[in-house]
This record gives sequence, C-alpha cells and structure tokens, in this order.
Amino acid sequence: MLVAAGAPAPVAFRAGNYGANDDTLRALAHLGLHYDSSHTPGIAGGACRISLGRDDRRPVRHCGVTEVPVGCIRTFGGGLRHAQVTAISAREMLAAIRHARDHGLSSFTMVSHSFELLCRARARVNRVVRHRFERLCRGIAAMEGVESGTYASHPPRPSARQEPRPVLPAAGLREGLRLAEQFVSNRLYGAR
Repeated sequence: MLVAAGAPAPVAFRAGNYGANDDTLRALAHLGLHYDSSHTPGIAGGACRISLGRDDRRPVRHCGVTEVPVGCIRTFGGGLRHAQVTAISAREMLAAIRHARDHGLSSFTMVSHSFELLCRARARVNRVVRHRFERLCRGIAAMEGVESGTYASHPPRPSARQEPRPVLPAAGLREGLRLAEQFVSNRLYGAR
C-alpha cells in the first residue's frame, strides 16, 4: 500500500518483536529485500530464531540477505543490552556510537518504535522517553565523524572480519542513571 501511494520500494525489514527465523530471511531474499535487522544479540532467548548467536554482532550475509544485528552494550555481570530507545539511555546510546566510531566500525544500528514515545496505555506522551530521543538526536547531530543513514542511502556492508564486534563496556554511573531514569518513567508512564 505504501508503494502504491508513492513510497519507494522497501529494501530492509525488521520483524515485529524481532520474531524472525531463517525462513523469514529466505522469503525476504525471494521478495527482493536486501537487508534485515531482526537479529538482536542483546536479547538472549527472545522471539528471534535466526540461526546466529550472541557473538554475531557484525553485518553478515545470511540466507540471501545482509543481516544487520541491532547494536548492544555490555551490562554488569557480562550481559548485553540492546540498543533500543526504551532499553538504554541517551547517555548510553551516544557512548555506544562514540565507541563504534572510535573502533572504526562502519555502523551502529538502533531501534525505536513510534509508540515508545507514549505511555503504556498510549494515551499521552512519555516525556522521559521523548527527552531521551531528543537528546540522542542532538548528540548525533553534534558528534564529529558520525552521520545518520538509512538502508537506502548508506547501506550496511557485510563485514570481512570474523571476530565478535566490540561493544561498549559496562559503566556503573551510566547504568545506574539509566535504571533511575527508567524507574521514574515506569512510575509516571507505566500503567496509565
């Protein structure tokens, strides 16, 4: 319907709730879509059933498409947290982007949903998340050596490197501030 309304043909896909598998990727390739970003190393045991693991954090050719994993950061205890606007703070997202830039990584994929800017009941704006998103946008615009892009304008390329992509190390202050921010957001916007 979007193409019929004048939008360009899509080139990328991400499954809702990251719920894709290898058959999904083969179907995308058959339809002519070149990129997928459903693989999320920061969510172990989630709905994604693509046959890639937590260490597969670089763009890679897989089942006929370029799989572009959602970025992640390290948490205390050695875990990973996915780069989604409601999952990590603006401070963490900007630090992760600087980390990717400083390590010569060509891209860092973040995820957002339009409804994330609303309270859980979707009746009013979640000002905490809106502020986080606005701070992220200002930070990217001001960051030297970084630019935003789309799969059409700046398509990610599969990496020739085999070792896991480095991730931003855990930092107590960043993580603590995010937990406090999310506590406030959940109290103010969680149930209403």
